[in-house]
Amino acid sequence: MPDRPLADNERRQTVDRRYLNRESLQACLEQLFPGQTDFKIRLQDEIWSFIAPRVVETVEFDI
Repeated sequence: MPDRPLADNERRQTVDRRYLNRESLQACLEQLFPGQTDFKIRLQDEIWSFIAPRVVETVEFDI
């Protein structure tokens, strides 16, 4: 099933897999965006991608 178009307030972003696992990425995003749980997290070619309401800076990942 193809991805739906992103809303104006959403950004697909990536982060290198070696720094995070799915659970820690999910927890970090939930902490940054309280009340949101569906970030469309996926792993492809050793790179995590996710959708968030704004750009998340690397320093925010607490890695």
